[in-house]
Amino acid sequence: MSIAENADRLRAVAATVAAIRDKLTPWSRALAEAQQVIGGTLQGTAAHSRASGAVEAALSTLGELHTALGEAARLIDETADHHSKGHPGAAPSTSHLQRPIRAPVSAETTGKSGRAKNATLPEAVRKRLAEGQQFNRDNWHQYPTNELILNNRKVLDSYVPDREIISRKHTQIASIKAATWQAYLAEHENKYKRGQTIKDTPTMREKYPDLVGEEVTGLPYMEVPVQEADVPDWALQAAARLGIRIRDVDGRIYELPEDLA
Repeated sequence: MSIAENADRLRAVAATVAAIRDKLTPWSRALAEAQQVIGGTLQGTAAHSRASGAVEAALSTLGELHTALGEAARLIDETADHHSKGHPGAAPSTSHLQRPIRAPVSAETTGKSGRAKNATLPEAVRKRLAEGQQFNRDNWHQYPTNELILNNRKVLDSYVPDREIISRKHTQIASIKAATWQAYLAEHENKYKRGQTIKDTPTMREKYPDLVGEEVTGLPYMEVPVQEADVPDWALQAAARLGIRIRDVDGRIYELPEDLA
């Protein structure tokens, strides 16, 4: 690959990162608006419940986008590797992608000086994202294949070839809204569906050469922590409709009671 082609590839990846970052804006606004409502005088009302659901949905989306940014950084690193082999010198830095995700600057979040009052995500949000990432890493050892890059540029958490397609969520299902759970299931169904192929990248060729170009096959699993409360029937039914099995990190599978199956 020529230096010019490498440069074009870098620009394409940079455009992907920019597009993903753009998607943060409306969801950050949704989070800020929901927080304002919750912090108002609506405690205990139907509006309070709706606002809580909006916050959870926004947090879920921000988590997905954070993962996507990490994927983009990895792609840039791989591109830089190609570039450095064809053109000796330091590889482009991607450290700027590791900075905290910035919330949008708007009339509601700026003072008279025009500077953002709080440009970074709230500590609780960053803590939740970090906990989810750590939960994912803590369970890689249980599977032969992890962080699998697919042709649709999504990254599958774990995979047992021809047997299990695993997406992982650090959540207590009984404590989240039905809409949030449905979004998790839809993510699994849409991003990691059977038939996606493993992307041919330097990382995949190095880690899993026998899988490059192969289709992902097996049963879909949503892996969660050990649940502290019974998983609600509505959550079990939603997963069953999509054929997704719910399993905790200790191997327990959560299924519908026989009378509801």
